[in-house]
Amino acid sequence: RKYLDADPQEFVEGTVRTVLSWGAFVNIAEGVDGLVHISRVSDDRVEDLEAMLSPGDKVQVRVVEVDLEKATLALAMNTYRDPSTLPPRRARDDGDGESAAARRARDPDAKFGGQRKPKRRDPGDDIWDNTDDFVWKD
Repeated sequence: RKYLDADPQEFVEGTVRTVLSWGAFVNIAEGVDGLVHISRVSDDRVEDLEAMLSPGDKVQVRVVEVDLEKATLALAMNTYRDPSTLPPRRARDDGDGESAAARRARDPDAKFGGQRKPKRRDPGDDIWDNTDDFVWKD
């Protein structure tokens, strides 16, 4: 409960308890452990967290989120970015409002994708396409 009103910009010292491939558990107070996800360890991409951190390391962490129902504490080691000043997410289309999947379906001659007539044939259709010669034997 002490960390419910914690400032997400303020760093506190913690001790790394466990390091996994996807995150590290850090102890910030007696009986209070939190998870630092690998995406929140550094501002740069982290390929191998186990090579970067080891149990017993002293680290500076921020309290990002407290979930009392799940009794979890989300921590971060990267620099704080104000959500209101983040650049807007880039749109994935060119602004015409049509999705890429709709463009591919509309253009059957597209290099990649496109809507094509299915090549499925019903069983027995090949009986009429038989080009082999058939000779009755007496």
